Amino acid sequence: MRGKLNLLIASLILAAIIFPVAADNPPQAKVTCMLGCYEVNINKVAGGYEIYADKGSEITLSGITSRDDYGVVSCVWTRDGIKVSDSAEYAFEIIGDVTYVLTVTDSEYQSDSITVNIHLKSSCLPDWKRGYEKIHLKDSGKDREEFSVGDVFILKVRYSGDCDSYKFHWETDSDNIIIMNPSLAETKIEIREGAEAGKHFVRAVLSNNFDDKKEKEIEIKVVDNTPPMIEVDYENPISHDILYIDCSESKSGSSGNENDDRIYRCSAILSDKQNVTIDSDSRTIRKDDDIPLLEVETEEAGLHFLKVIVEDSHGAISMTIREILVTEGDSKDDPLMIFVKDVIYCTAGEECKIDAYQTHSRYDGASFGFFDVTYGDSDYCLTGKYGYCCTGPVCTHVFSNSGKYEIKIEATKGERSGSKIITVIVGSNKTAPTSTLTPISTGAQPTCVSIYRYVPGISQTPTPETPGMGFGLTITTI
Repeated sequence: MRGKLNLLIASLILAAIIFPVAADNPPQAKVTCMLGCYEVNINKVAGGYEIYADKGSEITLSGITSRDDYGVVSCVWTRDGIKVSDSAEYAFEIIGDVTYVLTVTDSEYQSDSITVNIHLKSSCLPDWKRGYEKIHLKDSGKDREEFSVGDVFILKVRYSGDCDSYKFHWETDSDNIIIMNPSLAETKIEIREGAEAGKHFVRAVLSNNFDDKKEKEIEIKVVDNTPPMIEVDYENPISHDILYIDCSESKSGSSGNENDDRIYRCSAILSDKQNVTIDSDSRTIRKDDDIPLLEVETEEAGLHFLKVIVEDSHGAISMTIREILVTEGDSKDDPLMIFVKDVIYCTAGEECKIDAYQTHSRYDGASFGFFDVTYGDSDYCLTGKYGYCCTGPVCTHVFSNSGKYEIKIEATKGERSGSKIITVIVGSNKTAPTSTLTPISTGAQPTCVSIYRYVPGISQTPTPETPGMGFGLTITTI
């Protein structure tokens, strides 16, 4: 009994301290916000208060009066006319728009009421998750801290919360740092010409309709970049074979980022003398990876051009062009080279020597054929002194009529073959003896005797030709 009496006395004393009364001074209700109210806006308006808060916010309201003297005052909180609390402090979770009324009464039953209107915000601001930003370079997949002009990379952000009525956007402090998709959580960023070296910032911003915002700042360091260095190594190739190119000692541009060393793309382009591409290959070289060799396939023997291009992860490019002399291989894809003059001058009725002996010296054991193709490919072979088709490296033939003749020389050795068409210009001679061409099949040819002799006025220096494949192919003369 004594305990209950003490409790009653303490309550009366507390009430008297919080709510002093006087008969001639009625109470005036006031509201203050406690605990967690830093997330809400409480505003004094005519007739009471207005509070704007996110859904799920927890706040505590406390009712007080302006009385300076002592008295016993009660506090009652109602919602839609229904009492929800008879304590001076009232804690609740905001789940929607609602109106509360606080009524304070003194010991003489004088009272005052005030209205508190709760409004659910139309927007909310989610929280950033830990590790919010992710930066990836295009193609390389490597995280980066430094960037140069030409870089294109991806920024991603993550945030928590189930609110769906907020706005997100990216901001940057440089007109030359371009945000491709400024309203998406994942966007491409491009460093364009004009971006000054140094620190720049890209901000991920969340905002609502009340001008509240949360932002995270991502530092972008732009550095000057020099072109990459090219180091190319290869062995002299043969025709119709693989040319291996080593560019593992090349370096990416000097961006100042040691972690980016040796992240580049190396490309090789092999072309002929007419700048027509024969073959190409490329590799992306990453740090600590096994460095593969580039592979391009050569064509016929002769002069080739090898172009090697190194592009680093900043888009800086260096290029070198090397002349490569491709030597002759010995596969069936390597045609025999026919060495003979392109133009020979003879006289009708006299012996005309067509000399391909240097071809014989190069391909020991090769067999030969000489054919008149002035009016198209034909099976008419040139005959030698004794009337047999020429099968040796030197054909001595007598042209009975003057004129311009197209003569094809063919050579074969095993699976390899080659041919060349030359021009024979025959001058007139009224006493020229009759000479004939012997028709033969494309099969086995009769053996004939070949007499090699020096013909005055005719150069004995052979001329290399553009090789072809097999008998019957028309080959362009170099």
